[in-house]
Amino acid sequence: MPIPLSDGAELRLTIARYFTPSGRSIQKPYSKNAEAYEKDWLTRYDNGEFFSSDSIKFNDSLKYETKKGRVVYGGGGIMPDYFVPLDTTMSSAYVTQLFNTDSSREFILDYVTSNKGKFAKMSLDEYYKTFQVSDGMLQDLIKIGERNKVVFDAKDYNKSKNYLKLLVKAHLGRQLYDDTAFYKVINDINEVYLRAWIYLTRLMSFLLEQIKPGFYMRFQVKL
Repeated sequence: MPIPLSDGAELRLTIARYFTPSGRSIQKPYSKNAEAYEKDWLTRYDNGEFFSSDSIKFNDSLKYETKKGRVVYGGGGIMPDYFVPLDTTMSSAYVTQLFNTDSSREFILDYVTSNKGKFAKMSLDEYYKTFQVSDGMLQDLIKIGERNKVVFDAKDYNKSKNYLKLLVKAHLGRQLYDDTAFYKVINDINEVYLRAWIYLTRLMSFLLEQIKPGFYMRFQVKL
């Protein structure tokens, strides 16, 4: 199902079975009930699959090679070529509670209401480059959290303070602008995004080396 985005791009949301050109399904099988399928994420987390690729086990009976000799596995779901371990060192239980309750949302709405003029003429790019979440803003969030029965944890707070500031900035940006602002901010620490950007840059450099200069110049002009 295609969903148009504000920047002109399009998100294709898969609402049915999807197969790659080689015939592999990107979805895991639905052989068990819906509850088991939903719990699969937690099972993989508990097994350490999000932290180490060595913890991910495949059934050898589903193993086969492509025409180019690449080893792949059937059975549904696709193992990425590049594994990026989940980093949980920045977060904490306290921060999770602030965002699982209405505390963060309440703070964001209050802040936007009280500071409308401050952002009236501020572009998204300026917001991204210059706006900083202050310690005072965090104190206001803490107070709202306490009203919502989120007990302040000094150890967790000190551990996750910078991460909390980034989360507040990302969610505030979404409220002021749109989802683009949220991801622009949050992707600064999104290791999957950062790693993908590195690999994409390497790929583009490789492809440009394979293209004759004259052809590349003509391609540039057409853009």
